[in-house]
Amino acid sequence: KLIGKGNRCFVRLVQHKWTAPFFALKVISMDIEESARKHIAQELKIYQSSQCPYVGICYQSFYDYGAISIILEYMDGGSLADFLKKVYKIRELYLAAICKQVLKGLWYLHHEKHIIHRDMKPSNLLINHRGDVKITDFGVSAILASTSGLANTFVGTYNYMSPS
Repeated sequence: KLIGKGNRCFVRLVQHKWTAPFFALKVISMDIEESARKHIAQELKIYQSSQCPYVGICYQSFYDYGAISIILEYMDGGSLADFLKKVYKIRELYLAAICKQVLKGLWYLHHEKHIIHRDMKPSNLLINHRGDVKITDFGVSAILASTSGLANTFVGTYNYMSPS
């Protein structure tokens, strides 16, 4: 089942053949520019080095048939953007719980891993039926130790960029 589609990828819901849990399989075509390949490598590096309950989990990645496949944690509620389209209002208590989890995830990424996400928006926050929120999509993120000024470049989604 197709559960998501991006500029250069698609995401399918898959199930493990023997143990039955569901996963999100992100497939990225490799007929892309070198800079996009570097972003994919950076995203994989961030996923595989992160151990935080507020950051999406990458279980495995592999190259096959001209595409990179990434097996990710499946969040059955979809993105926060999808959720916001379905509901008219969010109760303040639930909104506070969302914000708390996102801030804890951002704190972990910035202070523990020295990572700047740089494209934080509702479609990059995934939720599940328990109310867990996970930060995902690290394609344009920067690792501070190796950026030497990248934090001052403009990337991300215009409507969600910081005014500074």
